[in-house]
Amino acid sequence: QSDLKKTKDALERAERKIAELLEDKARIVAAAESIGEANKKMAKNIDVLEKRLESCHCDEDQ
Repeated sequence: QSDLKKTKDALERAERKIAELLEDKARIVAAAESIGEANKKMAKNIDVLEKRLESCHCDEDQ
């Protein structure tokens, strides 16, 4: 019966670890989505700046 107790304890530890890993995965997915949104905003800002630069009639020799 001692082996059964050890097996049960090991299973409970494994279940807790799986739950922790699933929580970690959820945090990573949320962070990746946030980074993706930030990248979209940055790309849009870069496009705006490039368009402003193209429309600028400054003398490049200055």
